[in-house]
Amino acid sequence: MKRLTLSLIALGAVATPLGAQLALPDMGQGAAGRTLGGIGGTLGDTVGDLGGQTVGQTVGSVTRTVRGLAQARLDRLDRLARANRKLIEKDAAGDLARRGELLLMDGGADAIATAQRAGFVVLSRERLDDLGVEVVRLAVPSGMGLARAQGVLAQALPGATISADTLHFPGGTASGRAGDAAGA
Repeated sequence: MKRLTLSLIALGAVATPLGAQLALPDMGQGAAGRTLGGIGGTLGDTVGDLGGQTVGQTVGSVTRTVRGLAQARLDRLDRLARANRKLIEKDAAGDLARRGELLLMDGGADAIATAQRAGFVVLSRERLDDLGVEVVRLAVPSGMGLARAQGVLAQALPGATISADTLHFPGGTASGRAGDAAGA
């Protein structure tokens, strides 16, 4: 009898938290109402103590932090572009890129001739054998901004792969400390 009592107590101890997670109160809205109501209760039980904040307040706080970090990144990029106007400008997508240069991938002789007629100058040609691609670096016409030059070249060479030589920045670590990434 003691074994049965202990077994029932153990089952009750396990079933009570499980029941709290699975219980779906009837909100008078059928299965959907029971499911939605259960999700809210279960989420609150699962999240637990949020330092006195509701889930909505916590999500709002995280959203504000993410927006703040994104704006800080944009501000840093704008400062970089302003400080290096002779080297950097924005491309058609608004990304920072090498000033006055576009890349034409696998353009071929006809595409290069068309680009030259439009005022672009070939700066270099490079064959990337491992990728099976030729990249032609073009100087944009004098006095023409990079974004506008991209549009002009795209119109002159429909279907061609044209890109600015965009700047790429390394990503950070989750903790923000470089030593953590090196030790991993």
